[in-house]
Amino acid sequence: ERNTPVIVIGGGVVGDLGGFVAASTLRGLPLFHIPTTLLAMVDSSIGGKTGINHSTGKNVIGSFYQPVGVFADTHFLSTLDKKEWTNGLSEILKYACIQDQGIFTSLEALFDHNLDYEPSKWVEVIHRSAQIKTAIVAEDVLEKGRELVSDLRQHLVGYFDRPLADKMAERITPDNYRGYIPLGFFSPNTEGVTPDQYEGYKLHAEVAADDPLCTACDLYGPNRWPREPAGLRETTAAFWQACEAAGQRLLSLIAQIMKVNVADFLAHFDQPLTNMTLLHYPPSDPNDGFGIHPHKDTDALTLLFPDAVGGLWLRPHDQTEWLEVEAPDDTMVVNIGDLLELWSGGYFVSTPHKVVNASGQERYSFPFFIVPRHDVVVAPLIKCQPGFERDPVPVGPVSREVWRTNWPEAMPADTGFDLGTLPD
Repeated sequence: ERNTPVIVIGGGVVGDLGGFVAASTLRGLPLFHIPTTLLAMVDSSIGGKTGINHSTGKNVIGSFYQPVGVFADTHFLSTLDKKEWTNGLSEILKYACIQDQGIFTSLEALFDHNLDYEPSKWVEVIHRSAQIKTAIVAEDVLEKGRELVSDLRQHLVGYFDRPLADKMAERITPDNYRGYIPLGFFSPNTEGVTPDQYEGYKLHAEVAADDPLCTACDLYGPNRWPREPAGLRETTAAFWQACEAAGQRLLSLIAQIMKVNVADFLAHFDQPLTNMTLLHYPPSDPNDGFGIHPHKDTDALTLLFPDAVGGLWLRPHDQTEWLEVEAPDDTMVVNIGDLLELWSGGYFVSTPHKVVNASGQERYSFPFFIVPRHDVVVAPLIKCQPGFERDPVPVGPVSREVWRTNWPEAMPADTGFDLGTLPD
């Protein structure tokens, strides 16, 4: 009968199989998980992902089906070998990194000199990890974040495939940093170099034209939205909202790492100059210049969602060789920006990066630049690293100078600002 419960006792494999059986029998039976491994207690039993493998791939047959309840009894942990403990610990450490630094303190007490395997001592860590997983799942039950990235990339294909004349009608102007950026138009803030080989569409945090912010700083204002393709604006808005939420979580964690007041740090990002660029890189010969020149971002954080065709390169700290970013599918890459490097006194290091699309394929991306409010002056909030010495940076003026010097033949003024451009 449809009210017959399915009670699944076991680790991740058993949980996936049992969950799939419950989801597909009589259009769904009540499901209860009793996880017996550390990984299942903090991860696989929570969230409703069920599935079984097939010869064509992993978890290709399955569904999202939420359990009625999950009952974790730590006595099961006494049956685990060290490999199973390690599997679970890797997931717990991830929760500590993304959400709750306090988990590190609890783990330190459990590790001491040797890992304490006494099950009763793990209740607090498991409970907190399960809370974090539950909260994450509640925000994105069906993993719509992945769909947002995929949908936005498809919209970019449609937008940049439009006739050039239509795109040029939506072109940016010197007094409005919003709209279409023609291929090979922007230069890298310096003289005598080949313009970057991309076309783009620039968007900023949406601010009404009559908002007093626009008087205080001319970088604020309403966006210009392209007429086509249908759905681009709605998808971009949903993506923006998701990036803002991810950014807030990352900034909160960074504040905790720096041991500064989280609320005060986040207040710098009220009414931000956050922006994003929709980008298309046609295939090109590396000898003809860069997709985007070597540079550091003049922001706090940049969220990147690399295209599967590749082409994103970075240069690790104190190294001269460039490394191509080989990110798995559906990965978000987080770049440290120059402002966060300054705030942290050099503890966090801004990442030099560039784009070279030698794949022979079209490349599409949409970096999201998290920038503080215009009147924030960035200076070290904590003790500087040895040898780190830099002047404070006013966010509005440096942002305006980066924009101005992107234009052809525009040369940097004598401001002393680091605009991010680097030699290869």
